[in-house]
Amino acid sequence: MPIGYAHRVAEPPSGIHVVYILGSSRGGTSIVGRFLGLLDGATFGGELRRLWGPALQPGRGTCGCSKPLPECEIWSKLLADGATYLQPSPDQVARLQDRVAPIGRDWWHVRKILRRRRRPSPSSPEGRYLGALGELHQAFAAASGASVLVDSSKNASDAALLASAPHESTYCVHVVRDPRGVVLSRRKRTMADPGGLHLLQALRTTIYWILAHRTAEAVCRRYGPGRSLRVQYEQFADDPAPTLGAVASLIGVAPPSPGPSPWVPTELPAAHGPDGHGRFSTTQIVLKRDERWTTELPAIDRFVVALLAYPLLRRYGYSVRSRRRVPLSVS
Repeated sequence: MPIGYAHRVAEPPSGIHVVYILGSSRGGTSIVGRFLGLLDGATFGGELRRLWGPALQPGRGTCGCSKPLPECEIWSKLLADGATYLQPSPDQVARLQDRVAPIGRDWWHVRKILRRRRRPSPSSPEGRYLGALGELHQAFAAASGASVLVDSSKNASDAALLASAPHESTYCVHVVRDPRGVVLSRRKRTMADPGGLHLLQALRTTIYWILAHRTAEAVCRRYGPGRSLRVQYEQFADDPAPTLGAVASLIGVAPPSPGPSPWVPTELPAAHGPDGHGRFSTTQIVLKRDERWTTELPAIDRFVVALLAYPLLRRYGYSVRSRRRVPLSVS
């Protein structure tokens, strides 16, 4: 599929920092990512890997800022003839992505990537996809004038491959949210009237949550404590300043000053994630803890989720039986 926009991609900067966010769907990753865009020199890119999936399909090319991609101030520069991350065609890059870093069975691909200690050959499927992803990161940073790019794609295979990228410094931020909150959020999004299927959905979502976070832990171990940290979403919503300070310290930039506060509207920069359909167009966000699952999720669902996820609940600082909040330091 040819890309015929008139702009050319700016020369990519050298030495950018990529903050890659890991976690689960409906786990607060986009919110954390947008606030990380407040760091000095940072920009939030959304789920950039979706560029090669839905974003360039007919009828799907809408930026997170709500403009069509050709009219967006960022994507009008990026979707240029000859852009290396669109070669030989976006469809072929999408097929390559689906081969080496698919959404399904992410844990299996990460296992294979982490077992291979050396950087993949540039001519291998993994090396070609890594090259395209790195070039997209560099070009997005150049187009937005940023030295820090926040990618909230959540794909652990991407993060595992980026650990060996030669032209950028990648850091992982592992965002965890109480699985009972994730179950309720996914249910509200996918099932208006779950009926008798609610328990099955809770089981499937919990298994997905466990695999996503176990895999994220394995990737963060590869990065090490000097290039990764874990964030509890509920603690972030209560007070975002410690998390922003910890990430700023990790990558060596200044935190926002004054920092954002919970329960107070925070003005955020426009977000330009591909395939956004305007979902990032809101620039004012009020941070507050969401614990509706404590009253809206049926007791049997809460019990099943807590039973399956018990080891990780305890590890991440969540109370199993009560609504008591257990503090968790950023680590």
